[in-house]
Amino acid sequence: MSKNYYEILELARSASHEHIAQAFRRLALKYHPLKNPTDLATNSSRFSEICEAYDVLSHQERKAWYDKFGEYGLKEGIPNASGQIVGGYRFAGNSYEIFDKFFGTSNPFSDVLEDDGRDQYGSMFGDAFGGQNQPSFPAPSDIVITLECTLYEFYNGCLKKVDFDREVLSHDGRTTRPQKEEMNIEVKPGFSESTVLEFPSKGNEAHAHRPSKLVIRFRQTPHDYYHREGDDLIYTQRISLENALLSEPVSLKALDGRTLVVTLDEIITPQTSKLVEGEGMPIQTDGSINILDHLKTVSQLPKGNLQIRFDIQFPKKLSNHHKQTIVDALRQNEEENE
Repeated sequence: MSKNYYEILELARSASHEHIAQAFRRLALKYHPLKNPTDLATNSSRFSEICEAYDVLSHQERKAWYDKFGEYGLKEGIPNASGQIVGGYRFAGNSYEIFDKFFGTSNPFSDVLEDDGRDQYGSMFGDAFGGQNQPSFPAPSDIVITLECTLYEFYNGCLKKVDFDREVLSHDGRTTRPQKEEMNIEVKPGFSESTVLEFPSKGNEAHAHRPSKLVIRFRQTPHDYYHREGDDLIYTQRISLENALLSEPVSLKALDGRTLVVTLDEIITPQTSKLVEGEGMPIQTDGSINILDHLKTVSQLPKGNLQIRFDIQFPKKLSNHHKQTIVDALRQNEEENE
């Protein structure tokens, strides 16, 4: 019988990320084996199910895969257009690690938390004095990292490793200590400086608080020829005066390595701009996850447009004879077009 992760966490399928986290907090504390030693086998199994359900539903892509294809598709994978099986999730059985990362400690008693997340000491003493809790530990601050990426990396996607320091709870559950971390960040095609990635519970830890977020922002390094405007690309093509007058085709290298040959049907001036549809940046979705997007190559993704602008190279020196020849040709052209 397939598992219903929403039923395990006692949630509706429309539950938000916040509701999923709240349900996990309540049920993980309730069924933690150390809190229920008299029926260890039953509660260990229930605790493992709760952690597996949270491991899937708290992860955006795994949740989307499960919602679309069910437990079988999530765990066995589905065939792509080439017939290859993609996907395939296996719960690592690391229930205590999931609990530790969420609560900041592996000991369900160390923070003396009730199932609703309140500090019992604050409840006992604070409620007795007009409901005001005693001074609490400050909430941990988010860790914010800015990753530099080239336009090439934003176009094609890449994997970036980040190293950072975070504060984690010590064994006493109250004091913290610094810990070095590293994490691989997937930069998907179409990411930009406006893209922000947030990883809940991957930031700093503090007593009686949920761990903060790790926030990844992006900065683009300049490119020699391309300039980005939203999902569009602006390319400045150097062109000789001769080619500008003859409307010769221009050849340029796309960010994926292809050579684009663009034909021109007019005399090129400094104000000329040539639009090439569908040759801009890959377009990211509005935040919803489309499983089939993961099966597409960069060339198959929707893209913005490419706008070619021209930097016409005028000759630095002309003889008087050549100048007069050009003037005569221009005057004759004006007369013929009157």
